[in-house]
Amino acid sequence: AGESLALNTDGKGNPAGSTNYWLALSTITNTIVADAAMAGDHENYSVVFMSDGQPTDITTDVDSTLTSIVNTLTTKVAASHGSLVSVSTVYFGPGDDTTSIDHLQTMATAGKGQFVNTNVAQNNLIISDLIVVPGSGCTPKLGTLLFSLKYNRIDDRCW
Repeated sequence: AGESLALNTDGKGNPAGSTNYWLALSTITNTIVADAAMAGDHENYSVVFMSDGQPTDITTDVDSTLTSIVNTLTTKVAASHGSLVSVSTVYFGPGDDTTSIDHLQTMATAGKGQFVNTNVAQNNLIISDLIVVPGSGCTPKLGTLLFSLKYNRIDDRCW
């Protein structure tokens, strides 16, 4: 499995609108399902979804739609050779955007992952702290990914 990062910026490294949650999660689903089929063996996956704002491609009943999309992701991945997936989220936008924060918390809960709000941070964020590898004992087969940001660590969860 490969790792990738997609970020829409204004050319100066600043986030620039257009937060397509549905498109991103749909692409993630298709990528993981294809990878699980190629692996041919039971593989578990961990998704870390980062955003600075609200979805621009989901405009009504957002929390229910996000929960449904994450559930579809986990169901399709489970159907691929018995693989499991967790979805953790990171919010790095304005501290007063409680709607975006709530949406990302909803996704993390539905995906049995963790949520981090970088605005309430006190330490450096290590992405591997967010990775919840589903399965017995939560022993990851994944390489460690490190990414330094300010954050407030939320509890570790296994299933």
